[in-house]
Amino acid sequence: MPVSFRPTGLAGFWATSVRLFFSALYLWLLMHAAAIVAIPIERYDSKEWSNYLTFDISYRTLLGFDLKAELYITTLMGSLLYTLCRCCRRNMDRPIVLNYRIYIFLAPYLLSFIVYWTISTGIISYGLFRIVYHSQNNLWIIITQFILGILFKLLIFSNYYSTCVRSRAILKVLETEGPEREAILNLRTHATHLNFFFRL
Repeated sequence: MPVSFRPTGLAGFWATSVRLFFSALYLWLLMHAAAIVAIPIERYDSKEWSNYLTFDISYRTLLGFDLKAELYITTLMGSLLYTLCRCCRRNMDRPIVLNYRIYIFLAPYLLSFIVYWTISTGIISYGLFRIVYHSQNNLWIIITQFILGILFKLLIFSNYYSTCVRSRAILKVLETEGPEREAILNLRTHATHLNFFFRL
């Protein structure tokens, strides 16, 4: 039976660093995707003796890309990744305990995602309502873009939900004694733990 390759030393360090980088990048993109909003901008077009109300789309983010926002996201990501790495480290001699000490580090990122996703989806839905209700002509291209924006938000939420369910299932396995727990702790290197959670 072939033995799986287990990088050690410098190779293990670089493997873990690469996994950590891609995991952080995934969480960063997920948070910013949850905060993106599409806002309709009113504009009047003059045609002969009449003015027609039309709309343009402005894409923004609730978080922004300044230093303060990036430090905030980095803190949330660091707390979540640190907790997941602690739960699946190889030198654990007994199952983990899923109590408030674990969830208190996971909750900030998870709740922040829910808040930003809910607000941004509400803004996009309201923008679609404004265009449909107040426009004097059929702006099918703009309406289609807003509908695609809502579908994008639903796709982001489904990705977030599936990752949460998978991570919760893995943590429940780590909470119990059994061969599944030993397989996670012993047959996988620390570099693949993050891949095990996020499927990167």
